[in-house]
Amino acid sequence: MAEETRLLLVEPEPEARHVLMRLLGRFGTPSAAATLAAAVESLAANCPEVLLLDPDLPDGDGMTLIRAARAQLPWAQVFILGSESREGDVGWFIDSGANDVIIRPFDVAAFLPRVERLCKALCVRKEEFERLAQLESRLRHVDGLAMLGTLMATLAHEVAGPLSVIRTNADFLRADLLSTAALDEDKRKDLALIADEMDQAGQAIHTFITRIRGASRRNTADAEESSLAPAVDTALLFLKQRITLSRVTVSVPRAGDCPVVSHVPHRLVQALVNAISNAMEATGPGGRVVVRCSEQPSHVLIEIEDDGPGLSQDARTQALEPFFTTKSSGTGLGMSVIQDVMQEHGGKLELADTPSGKGLCVRMLLPRRRGPIAAP
Repeated sequence: MAEETRLLLVEPEPEARHVLMRLLGRFGTPSAAATLAAAVESLAANCPEVLLLDPDLPDGDGMTLIRAARAQLPWAQVFILGSESREGDVGWFIDSGANDVIIRPFDVAAFLPRVERLCKALCVRKEEFERLAQLESRLRHVDGLAMLGTLMATLAHEVAGPLSVIRTNADFLRADLLSTAALDEDKRKDLALIADEMDQAGQAIHTFITRIRGASRRNTADAEESSLAPAVDTALLFLKQRITLSRVTVSVPRAGDCPVVSHVPHRLVQALVNAISNAMEATGPGGRVVVRCSEQPSHVLIEIEDDGPGLSQDARTQALEPFFTTKSSGTGLGMSVIQDVMQEHGGKLELADTPSGKGLCVRMLLPRRRGPIAAP
């Protein structure tokens, strides 16, 4: 059943108010106010979609109500019921935001069709404003991406130097220190592990830089039809030290429970690292993060769930935009990176409530069948 239209009549004369309220009942749910103060209260309480307004109120300028009504509902329709002395102000009323004006005394037969027309226009106006809001949101997103491109170009330049140092040191460990006879076997194994982890970190940074430098080229990346287990394990390897220091419990699925799906491994690792990092920061010391993988008919689902404070609906929408963050520090790029990876895979990123209602669940949906995956 469609929701009834909410109308507010602002009319200081009791007799006129009584008659008009009876007429307006056929168009929806009307309420009435006799003064500016009462109208302000009614606006806040009822959020009317159609405002029928005498501009000359005993306690103030009724025209100020137009801005208040539109602040609540940008598509609200305003009908001015002007006195005979205001006949010369019709154009000014329209310029001030009114959708229609009628001058007293008026014929009910002329009044009712005009109210009906305003009520019918609501749906169209609402759709127009929603489309405009979507366009503005996309424009802000494009602006954010432009800023992100500038930031990434700077990062690529600044990170390239330290990366060469990491790789040189890893080679030094293997070539010199590991061949030193003075090292016992345990130290040799530890150093070998450090060198391997430096190599993996270096490869991740190198991939990141390559992606930044080739951001303007949309090629095709080779995807693997393989288990998600290696990607999950690699993400945990990158986060191993942070997990230990943060005192957050991170639970992941067993290798046998990770489904097979087409994906680009290093990109999925990047998405997982960002999602798990965000969850760890949200839950704090002593908290818990759970990673789950499951198979659905059309897609594979990866869920990262935390028991932190969660995000409001408004914050969830903003969280997908570059640079948005609820923290006092950080870049605000984490969720944007995850969404980018999902889009490259033809998938989807969702932010949902947890089953317990506490915390946030990040849902990454990877399609089971798709064409070549877009290269970053």
